[in-house]
Amino acid sequence: MYRTILVDDEPIIKKSIAKLIEKKFSHFEIIGEAEDGQEALELTLNSDPDLIITDIRMPEMDGIELIREIHKLNKGTHIVVVSGYNEFDYAKQAIHYNAVDYLLKPVKPQELYLTMERVEEKLQNRDRYKPENRKWLWDCKIYSEEMVEYIWKGRIIDIKSYLTNVHNSLLNNDLDLPVLRQFYIDMLALIRNGLIEKIGDKPVLNRLNVKDIPDSEIVSFIINIFNEIIEFIQESRDWSKYSKVNSALKFIDNQYSDPELNLQVVSREIDMSPTYFSRQFKEEKGISFIQYLTQLRMEKAKDLLEDVTLKTYEVAEMVGYNDYPHFAKTFKKLYQVSPNSYRKLLNNL
Repeated sequence: MYRTILVDDEPIIKKSIAKLIEKKFSHFEIIGEAEDGQEALELTLNSDPDLIITDIRMPEMDGIELIREIHKLNKGTHIVVVSGYNEFDYAKQAIHYNAVDYLLKPVKPQELYLTMERVEEKLQNRDRYKPENRKWLWDCKIYSEEMVEYIWKGRIIDIKSYLTNVHNSLLNNDLDLPVLRQFYIDMLALIRNGLIEKIGDKPVLNRLNVKDIPDSEIVSFIINIFNEIIEFIQESRDWSKYSKVNSALKFIDNQYSDPELNLQVVSREIDMSPTYFSRQFKEEKGISFIQYLTQLRMEKAKDLLEDVTLKTYEVAEMVGYNDYPHFAKTFKKLYQVSPNSYRKLLNNL
């Protein structure tokens, strides 16, 4: 049963919502009612509800303040706002604190039913994705094994792309922030174990003993940790035979916008034959020179596409493509979406 609290200073509103829920959603149990935010907060602390349906304007503590306080608790409680005020600022604040929906009074049964279906789906996803479940353990294992290999080989571009995909996949499961944080904590612990097998229990790996994950910029937070570990691995391993490859990487990172940049140009810069350099590069990075250059240019293009003042053909030129159709085709092949469509997706976020 999903534990539910109703918060409103109008008894008739609470009674009508309770009847609608009891009529169609047997998995939800009304465990308490409150007349204001303060009373609701006390109920929440004592009963740990799965769902709170609350009004906005109430005495003592209003609905927005209640939502804010519940958000701070990080208990994964879902919030639905029911208000008689069709004011954008209220709705904006409610969404900021992850309210599932903002319904207007008088509440139409069909609207409430649709919202309750969304809440139920989120709660079911939460229950399926718990630390004790096999899917959780399996995903942690698969993701961590892949990350260990990327870190060991210093493939930071692949790490960023892979971790972003992992994060999006987790978000698609409607995981609450506390659950999402715990997943990453478990995954990082497995990555630490995998790296210990390769380099021993070095102090730098303690960076993976994370006790908390920030609310935002989670991917960047984790990548920064990985960067520190990669730097340590590169310094401690025998990198003498790879020194020229590292010089090549720096050269590529500085010259990727040059449309004339190719294997021959880079190998000449570091005084290696193209054939030998190509072999050494793939051995070190795990991908070919052209794959690395393409991925680097596409990642830079994604960043530039966030700047709406730049036209897409200008972005193409800035990352080394004079032929826009070729750029667009390459971008779509890598990300399954065209540059223009990617920009539209960014604007809709």
